[in-house]
Amino acid sequence: MVALSIMALLALLSWRGLDAMVRAQQVTQERGERLTLLQTALAQWRSDLDAMLPVSAQQTQPVLAWNGRALRVLRLAAVSDSLPANSETALLLPAGTQVVAWSLRSACASLDAVPCWVRWQSPVLRSVGEQQQAWQQAARWAEGQGQLPGEQELVPASGWKLLHFRDANWRPASEQELPVAGEQALASMPDAIRLELQLPDTDSALQGTLTMDWMPATLTRRRS
Repeated sequence: MVALSIMALLALLSWRGLDAMVRAQQVTQERGERLTLLQTALAQWRSDLDAMLPVSAQQTQPVLAWNGRALRVLRLAAVSDSLPANSETALLLPAGTQVVAWSLRSACASLDAVPCWVRWQSPVLRSVGEQQQAWQQAARWAEGQGQLPGEQELVPASGWKLLHFRDANWRPASEQELPVAGEQALASMPDAIRLELQLPDTDSALQGTLTMDWMPATLTRRRS
């Protein structure tokens, strides 16, 4: 009886130890997946800004806008998005552009109904008229007026804000579209953009404020 009791106790302790190991492995895997999603989202953020159209005297469409809740960017279309089904005609078509927008949703279906950071991108655009239409469409989407094809739910987030770097100082990004073209537009473009993304406290491994700075490849803009 004593031996059986000891064996039963050892079996119980072994089961508890195995259960704890399985739970720890599941938690580690879930956190790893969240970290991968976050890294992917930040890589996309940087890619959108890197591909932003340069401001020039010929530009007739804003390339950057922040209203305190959402960011819109006019960027060159990704190569994979701009290629038509018939690759032989790809060289005959202009590269195209896309409007992308970043915002928050109060409850995202794919992330257990928690607030999350979301992104939308337009189809490839090949005319100024298409750019203007997509620009306004992005503004309506950012205000929460329904879902659109091309929307992605990225990572849980409870808030975010942007800062611009100008004249050797970080300042809150102004809530307006930057001028379209000319010297005023060149002067108003920030030298760098800082993202501050507030991660919720639902996961102790990924919480608090995440800060990421971006600057263009060249800083040769003329200043007035």
